[in-house]
Parts: sequence; structure tokens; C-alpha cells
Amino acid sequence: MGVHEAQSERREQRLAFSAAFAKIGPEAPSEGDEAALARGAAVGAATAALAFASAVAVVKDPGAAEDVVDLCHSLYTCGVAASSWLGVHWRKRPRCDGRESEVLVLTPPAYARAAAMFRRSMGYFWADAVYILVCRCGLGHRPHQWAERLAHHGLQTVANLSCLLPGPGLEARGCMLALAYLAEASSVPLRLASLARRAQAGEVVSKLLRSATLGSFFLARLVNGFFCLYQLHVARHHLAPTTLRFQLAGGSAAYVLNLAWFFRLLRSKTSRSSSLQ
Repeated sequence: MGVHEAQSERREQRLAFSAAFAKIGPEAPSEGDEAALARGAAVGAATAALAFASAVAVVKDPGAAEDVVDLCHSLYTCGVAASSWLGVHWRKRPRCDGRESEVLVLTPPAYARAAAMFRRSMGYFWADAVYILVCRCGLGHRPHQWAERLAHHGLQTVANLSCLLPGPGLEARGCMLALAYLAEASSVPLRLASLARRAQAGEVVSKLLRSATLGSFFLARLVNGFFCLYQLHVARHHLAPTTLRFQLAGGSAAYVLNLAWFFRLLRSKTSRSSSLQ
């Protein structure tokens, strides 16, 4: 294929993408909005830092403050992701090979809500990474599961950036990331269990929260994670090759990390049950 033919083909693909976005109205996803990404991440980081400082001032315990802030983040992100998925539907969208096929997308208002949440959540993870590094390198303090948290934040950054930056399949990428954020539901009973342990709640409450953590982790991270990888396979022709490789690598690594966390939780629950017998 000559240079002119290749340029003509790329131009036709760009026109096809523009026409597809135009069909769904003025609230369609906007490509090239890196400024919005930076603003959203800054808002998320600043909110996380302010919430953490306020929680420390109230509870006088950095560990409990971490639980409170992460609980708020999980409730917010999971709530937005779940509400966004209420408007999910199959639509024909242009593929990278110039043809069209159906793929899951969010409605434009749902996409706008989800994209704003993705940016703010990424800022929260960056703020937590800075906090871990300051504690670990500057203060000699090791926050709980600091290495695993840094690994998670790195993988989540890859996922968020690869779904927010301009390129083919923007709608499909946003839909898949909203689905992946349902995994945050498992952090709600996990953080509540940690707070209950700090408050020395009864064994019945702690046991219920541990069981809820294990069950929600299995459903929200392992079952849902497998479905996310399947949806990535379905949408593969709508994504640029580099984006697809990043998402496959990041999604697979995140699944392995969640699998390791699940077996750690299972082992912890089993050992606690054995010690009580």
C-alpha cells in the first residue's frame, strides 16, 4: 500500500469515528481532553489528602483514617460505576479495520459521570502512593500492605489512562473500565471489618464482615474480573493495537494480584476459624 493510500484510509477512519460520535449527540465522549484529566486527578488527590487529614484529626489513628478514606472512595466509585452500568447497551461502532460491529457502550450522560469518576479516582490512588512513599522512605513507617498497594495503584493508573486518553474505541474502553470499577464493592466490607477490629467489635460482627469480604471479593474481583477480560476480547477490534496490549497486560496482572489477595483472605479466615475451635 502506498503512502497516499494509507493516509486516505486513516482519514476515512477518522471521519467514521467522528460520524459515530456525532450520532449520539452533544454529550458524546470528548477525545483529547487531557486538561480535564489533569484537573480531575488533581481534585481527587486534593480531596483524598484533605479527607485523610480530617480523619486523622478526628480519630487520632492514621490506620483508621486510611480505612475511613478508602471506604469513602470505594462507596463513591462503586456507586458511580453501578449507576453508569444501568444505561449500558449494545451499539454498532466503527472498528480499527474500517468495518462496524456491535460493542457495549454507556449512554453519553453515564459516560460523562464515569469519566469524571475515573479521573478523580486516579488522583486518589496517586495521593495514596505519595503517602506510602513518604511514610516508607521519609518516616521509616510501613503502611499496611504498602507494596501490594503500590502495585495496585500502578496497574490502576495503566487501566485509567488507557481508557481515558484519545484514540479508537473510547466508548468501549470507558464501558469496560466502569465494569472493572465494580470491584471496589469488595473494599466496603473489607474496610468495615478493619474498623470493627480496631473498635473491638464482637466476634459475631467481625465474622460476618469477614465472610462478606470473602464473598464480595470473589464476585466483584474474580468473577467480574473474568467478565472484564472477556469484554476486552469482544471489543478487541475497536481498540488500537498498543492500547489493547496495555489493557491485556494490565488486566491480566490485576487479575493475578486479586487472585493472590483472595487466597490470602481465605487463608486468614481459615486460620481465624481454626484458632477459635
